[in-house]
Amino acid sequence: NKRVYKFDNINPNHMLNDEYFIGLDHANKTLFIVELNKKIKDSLVGVDDFEWIQNTNTLVAYSRQTENLKIRNLKTGFTDTFYNIRDYTTNLVSSNLAFVNIDQTIFFYSTVNNHITKFKKSNSKSNVKKLLWDKAGRNIYGLFVDSENFEIHKYSNKSNQFVFSNSICLNDKNMQIDTLFNNSFMLTD
Repeated sequence: NKRVYKFDNINPNHMLNDEYFIGLDHANKTLFIVELNKKIKDSLVGVDDFEWIQNTNTLVAYSRQTENLKIRNLKTGFTDTFYNIRDYTTNLVSSNLAFVNIDQTIFFYSTVNNHITKFKKSNSKSNVKKLLWDKAGRNIYGLFVDSENFEIHKYSNKSNQFVFSNSICLNDKNMQIDTLFNNSFMLTD
């Protein structure tokens, strides 16, 4: 469109294609959104992190301070905001999104049809520590932890099921399973 747009402090993890530019100024926690064809420039303030889901032209923006998760389809204009969100994860293959709130409710969200499925916290005293996707992005695994045990639950857009439980302490050894789950992989069976 023969226009020059200038932004400072943009994180290298920005998105640029023929239709949009999305860049995060980490210093000022401002997310800039430019619709290049329409010459529209917008911004969201208080953003710590964002994801771009190319298949559905969906922007996911997260604020750690306010714990708000905003989902915005730039093609259709559809916007949804979720509050008190502790963690989220996207799957770019399936265009799905999963997140957990402070009440330990897990949400399974499809950006293809904006359908959301909620799974209330089970009666377990464990809390969600991490969410992991399967390869296809159709199922999310919740890793739950309490002071003595960890559990794994499987969620899809229709159901949830208990998968596994084990003590954190390893048999008769002065060792424990690392429940930070920084490097976690889900293997079949």
